[in-house]
Amino acid sequence: GRHCAVVGTSGSGKSWTTARLIEQCAAHHAKIILLDPSGEYSPLQGPIRHVHLGTSPFPMPNCDEASLPYYELTEADLVAILRPTTATQVTKLRAAMRSLKLLQYDSRLGVDGNLPKAHRLKTPYELAFGEYREEVSSPENRFIITNLAMQIGLECVDPIRSHTESNYWGGMNAADHNDCVPLIATLEDLLQTNELQCLLRPSDALSLISTIESFLRDPALSVLRISCEHLPSINRVREIMANAIARHLLGMAREGQFKPTPLILAVDEAHQMLPKTTSHLSLEYPLEAFNVIAKEGRKYGLTLCLATQRPGDIPDDVLGQVGTFLVHRLVSDADRGAIERASGNVSEALRTRLPLLGPGEAFLMGVDFQTPLRMLVARPSFPPRSDGPDYQNS
Repeated sequence: GRHCAVVGTSGSGKSWTTARLIEQCAAHHAKIILLDPSGEYSPLQGPIRHVHLGTSPFPMPNCDEASLPYYELTEADLVAILRPTTATQVTKLRAAMRSLKLLQYDSRLGVDGNLPKAHRLKTPYELAFGEYREEVSSPENRFIITNLAMQIGLECVDPIRSHTESNYWGGMNAADHNDCVPLIATLEDLLQTNELQCLLRPSDALSLISTIESFLRDPALSVLRISCEHLPSINRVREIMANAIARHLLGMAREGQFKPTPLILAVDEAHQMLPKTTSHLSLEYPLEAFNVIAKEGRKYGLTLCLATQRPGDIPDDVLGQVGTFLVHRLVSDADRGAIERASGNVSEALRTRLPLLGPGEAFLMGVDFQTPLRMLVARPSFPPRSDGPDYQNS
């Protein structure tokens, strides 16, 4: 019932412990969603469904392809992917999104799928925006993304044509357009790359959101493994995808859907999936779903199980809400310090013992344990693929 973290260096048994926890939870008919960034939990069997995001170069038996298209993300997610670097780029990007959303409800304003503004009367736009204000202001990206690059350029106009013609937009603003050229080039490049096809040019693959909802309704399934091994690591795509999944689950939790049957959201290699870095735009467009779940998810029946070899890279406000730790071998002072700050009961004697633990050995600690308990984790029935090459035989 508390947030849990499984930590330890590579080869310490962290993945086996996570697999063992998932198997034991499934044996009690729990509901677990596992985010698997490397695909190493594919051997798991039982009441489990496997899906993968991104295009696989080879067929994956018993693993369905799913997509999380851009129109199921929010405006903040898309801004985080495109990473505008100036205030002008942010302003024009948001204006372009609003214009394209508006065309979905009043196509008469557009020309070939875009909404030109230079030297055009503002009144029809303002009337349409007033009628569809709620739909246009919604966070969903309900527009045709292939038209977004051109629309950004079309937004680079002077606000008025002249002091006597304030009801008309002016001509092209060269300074704004030059400022937006890098953003336009980035977007056009991302639309052409195959790595982001599942996001920006989604196929007919299953909707991940629909897959999650059908899994939660199916009493025969206990585990949904979402493999992210085919997702690129560029443009924070993995962080954004994980945040979008967590945000959707948080919305369901706030509606009370997990009160009858609580849900565990397990995240392997959590240091890859949880956003740690900040930027000057991060306050306006934060990826904070995991932070909110850590702080208030437990009262709604939504708990986290984070597995990582770098606890020092997990945001402090997430790690600080973890109530139970399974700590395997840790060598780095920074990582041991992060556990000490989060748990509050790591003595100097324990700190010196953590680097000496063998594979599968761990200390169980947390608010329910007055003193850390040394333990040896049993072998899971279906161990994950985490052994690596056999260097001796090779």
